[in-house]
Amino acid sequence: MDCVSANLYEAMKLRRMSQAELAEKAGVSKTTITKIVKNRTSPTVDTLQRICGALDIQMRDLFTDSTAREIVLDGDRQKTIQFIIEATPKQMDFIIEIIDMVKKI
Repeated sequence: MDCVSANLYEAMKLRRMSQAELAEKAGVSKTTITKIVKNRTSPTVDTLQRICGALDIQMRDLFTDSTAREIVLDGDRQKTIQFIIEATPKQMDFIIEIIDMVKKI
């Protein structure tokens, strides 16, 4: 279950979601989330389904080796990446300027 713990932590980090926020959204206790993240318990299928629903991911995403799987992005990040892929050279120049400004914040 090491990969479940690591992938759960990664998914929470990507979504900037705390253990308390995930617990509330998934309808489980914060203690349960903490134990899973620290690899101190084997969650039930029901618990995993609730967590996956709260994170908007597939259960297989928790069991897949993170080095061998695709990065799971939320809707805003997907839209941003798609925009960058389709950007004209002029738009790319502007995007890079914005990124440089944001990095200074």
